[in-house]
Amino acid sequence: RVQQCGPGELYRRLGYVSDILGMSAANILLDVEGAEADGGWREIATGDCVLRYRQVELERDNIRYALVIQDITELRRQEKEARLQAMAVRELRHRMKNSIQLLASLLRYQEENAELPEVQSVLRDTAGRILSLNITLEEALAQNAQDELSLRGVLERARTNILQNSLGPARPVTIRVCGDDLRVSAEAASAISLVVNELVQNALKYAFPSAQAGRIGIELHSGRPLCQLTVWDNGVGFQADRPRPGGAGLELASTIVREKLTGEWSVESGPGGTRISFDFLEQ
Repeated sequence: RVQQCGPGELYRRLGYVSDILGMSAANILLDVEGAEADGGWREIATGDCVLRYRQVELERDNIRYALVIQDITELRRQEKEARLQAMAVRELRHRMKNSIQLLASLLRYQEENAELPEVQSVLRDTAGRILSLNITLEEALAQNAQDELSLRGVLERARTNILQNSLGPARPVTIRVCGDDLRVSAEAASAISLVVNELVQNALKYAFPSAQAGRIGIELHSGRPLCQLTVWDNGVGFQADRPRPGGAGLELASTIVREKLTGEWSVESGPGGTRISFDFLEQ
């Protein structure tokens, strides 16, 4: 026989009409065929309900066992909605990625057909910036991430993108990513990717004249509360009292650091190369 412990309303939802108090246990045990066991708990969908339950042996006060039931219908509904939402976000990111790549390809086509070197340079830089923003979408798809991304993964993709689009096979310049890894928001990852693209592109343009060999490093250091990212090269450097090569690109990068990442910006340069660092909060 069964003692009623509050499940009457639940059983009425399952289709029972009469009071379960005093009913034979054989009449109210859930059908476990096909149910999955999970650490003693079983789960089953019946009617419009999803239930978790388990049997607890008692053997006291003429009660052989208790049946513990949890109604998890709403939980499973929310989980289903979350999965559908994640699928929708992933599809949206995939379409955005394809659209951005198409836009970059159009800019590359215009660059190839432009006659003035100045116009070619602007189109090339714009395409590079667009592709650097696309890196965040690509990494989000690769990591199947919704909120946070591996910044090291984003930087590795930025490196690959630059090698494929900005370095010809004859240029003896190497680019290396090293340091810690940390997870940041997609917004922060986009800003950092754009800054790194500007710094590396600037080094490729001005640090190694006459196609000389060189090295570029991208270093990431995690910290509390501030993290630091450094882009360095062993090129010719520049003097602080003279107009700085790539000033527009560097000014854009420093503005992003200050306004989007609320970080501090520092530049060291000399005959042995240039080292630009900025810090940012781990978000």
